[in-house]
Amino acid sequence: MKTNFIGTGVAMVTPFTEDKQIDFPAFAKLINDLIAGGVDYLLVMGTTAESATISEEEKQEILEFAKKEIDSRVPIMYGIGGNNTLDVINRIKSTNLDAVDGILCVAPYYNKPNQ
Repeated sequence: MKTNFIGTGVAMVTPFTEDKQIDFPAFAKLINDLIAGGVDYLLVMGTTAESATISEEEKQEILEFAKKEIDSRVPIMYGIGGNNTLDVINRIKSTNLDAVDGILCVAPYYNKPNQ
């Protein structure tokens, strides 16, 4: 991963169907509309994607779908974060980051550092 993220990036939402499943056709439309609108890069699984409430399996499915749909037209940033640092490290190591140009890794929240 060696991409300079320049310009406008969008932290995408995760669309759901009425029965609370991931709406992949709507997600594809969102991706294509954003790219057609001139976005410079896309953030998959950022905080606006309801990433805290989506299972790890669903996150992987969303990432794989996004990589195929984006098809290298714009860089991809992938959000991996959480309150358990070791868990985040393990998720980074176990995630297929092929075709991912950068990671957005938020600091653990709700922890009071002793600084």
